[in-house]
Amino acid sequence: MRPALAIALCVALSVSAGAQTASVDGRWTVTTEGASGTTDDGSNWTLGAITGALTLTQDGGEITGAWKGQMPAAWRVNGQLTERAFVLQTEWREIPATRNGVQSTARARWIFRGTVAGDQATGTMALELENAGGNRSQPFKATRAQ
Repeated sequence: MRPALAIALCVALSVSAGAQTASVDGRWTVTTEGASGTTDDGSNWTLGAITGALTLTQDGGEITGAWKGQMPAAWRVNGQLTERAFVLQTEWREIPATRNGVQSTARARWIFRGTVAGDQATGTMALELENAGGNRSQPFKATRAQ
C-alpha cells in the first residue's frame, strides 16, 4: 500500500505543479502586424502595425500596469490572469479617428487576450470603440525584457 500511496502523491504533485499560475510581471515589448476588416454595419477599418510596451504588475491573479503604444501618453491597464491565460483592458480614452474620410475622435479602449509561457506571450489585441460594433482585432506577440 505504501508504494501505491507514494506514486499517487508524486502524480498529484506533478499535476498541481503544471497548473501553477504563470507570471506576467515586468516590461513586455509588444509587436503586431497591420490588420483591416469590415464592421457589422459595412464600414471599413484599418489598424496599423504597432510596436509598444506593456508594463505589468501582478498580485495573485490581478494585473495592473500601463500600455504605451502610438499615443503620446500611456494607457492605464487592469486585468486578470488564470493559470496561463490573461485578459487586459485599458481605460477608455478619446482617440483620433477617420470615418468615411472625415477626421474626428472616437472613445476607445484596447483589450488584450492571450496566453503566457515563460518570457513569451501571444494573443489578440482589439480596439473597442464605444457605441460601435464589429471586431477590430489583430494578433500580437510579446517578449518580456530581461
